[in-house]
Amino acid sequence: MEYRKKPVVIKAVQYDGNFRCLDIFGISEVWNFIVSKDEEGNQCIKISTLEGEMTASKGDYIIRGVKGEFYPCKPDIFEMTYELASTSSQTERMYSEEEVRLMLSESFKASQEGYDITTDDIIKQFKKD
Repeated sequence: MEYRKKPVVIKAVQYDGNFRCLDIFGISEVWNFIVSKDEEGNQCIKISTLEGEMTASKGDYIIRGVKGEFYPCKPDIFEMTYELASTSSQTERMYSEEEVRLMLSESFKASQEGYDITTDDIIKQFKKD
């Protein structure tokens, strides 16, 4: 028998070698990721998964699955398996230049005061109903 994967929407980000790219998930979700070095000395992220510890290298996608679990995925597999989700209920909100400046200013002030806050936290403050 043949089976087709059910269409589900996941959240993913391509790891660019900088831990900050994971801000889309929030610190409470990725607090146990370990920044490490691979065999060649390149920065990578170690992720505990149901199958054991897995490594995400620069260029790999880090996916949050349907049950909140995280795992890395090589770019070629990701591109064969996933496509960008776009539905009318999930359209991205565009911010004015002034709103972006204000959000960045708030984020900078918070980091200077020692708060660990994500881009999502700042955006939540500016969402319009």
